[in-house]
Amino acid sequence: YKSLSIIDFWRKWHITLGRWIRDYVYIPLGGSREGELKKIRNVIIAMLFTGLWHGVGFTFILWGLIHGLMLAVNHQWRRLNIKLPALLSWFITFMCVVSCWVVFRANSVDDALKILAAMFDLRNIRMPVQLLRGKKLLVIASAVVFFFPNAIQIISRFKPRIAYAVIIFFLAVMSMMNF
Repeated sequence: YKSLSIIDFWRKWHITLGRWIRDYVYIPLGGSREGELKKIRNVIIAMLFTGLWHGVGFTFILWGLIHGLMLAVNHQWRRLNIKLPALLSWFITFMCVVSCWVVFRANSVDDALKILAAMFDLRNIRMPVQLLRGKKLLVIASAVVFFFPNAIQIISRFKPRIAYAVIIFFLAVMSMMNF
């Protein structure tokens, strides 16, 4: 959820499914080899298959179609080489992904539209003080999620050391001895 584009989101999200769809749907369709219009078509078809992989309900297919369209728009945006501020890029990507999860999880398209309408109804926005009252844990958790490294970022910087192995061994022995 820290991605700055929908392309970046899909490179990080569900990597094994993304690779399978790329290798067995997108590339056999021609990938990006046959011109820009066919590339866009192939991206959208591949994402439709991603939606079908999750289920045969219309909401899953619609979810895949929306992601395919967002990816197509993002690819075209990159061709224009226009840079947005990182915070704005993140916000747009986050809102698009979260909105698509509503479609993904809804029982019907009608339900999804009702939820999305409520989400984006400006009358539902409260003053920040009212919003934060009683939600301190949510604010702290959000700060941790957005401002601290996630597990993948931590692991990418991890350097194995003997001291870590000794500490882990010690903790494992302690847990087995019920301390």
